[in-house]
Amino acid sequence: MQTNKELENLGLFGQNIGTIKHLIVEKPKIIYEGEMTRTANIGAIAGKNTGLIQDVSIQDVNIDIEGNTLWGTVVGGLAGENTGTIECCRVTGKIKGKIVGGLVGKNWARGNESPGVIERSSYIGIVESNDCVGGLVGNN
Repeated sequence: MQTNKELENLGLFGQNIGTIKHLIVEKPKIIYEGEMTRTANIGAIAGKNTGLIQDVSIQDVNIDIEGNTLWGTVVGGLAGENTGTIECCRVTGKIKGKIVGGLVGKNWARGNESPGVIERSSYIGIVESNDCVGGLVGNN
């Protein structure tokens, strides 16, 4: 995917509210260059996950978000933002952006909801940011 459009949720599935299981994706690439005037959630599988992502493997992901991006823009190898559940997932590759995590850019709870859950999952690769960065989660 290469875009200069400002989308709130960018990924194979913009937003996951259901279940994604038993999926292998090889060499996904998301490139964004330009100026963002609003925040975005960016991930290879889902920009935003409020459902279940289970037993998913992303091999050699390449996500490169450059330009003038706003502070709230989150990037993850699997999902940009997670308030759902991620189980038994594996990601390898290179990710670059504002708030960056190898698996998830931002893992959190909204209001009185339960926090996002990540279990038995891994990331192997490079994560780059001048702001907020984590091997698994950029902001928890």
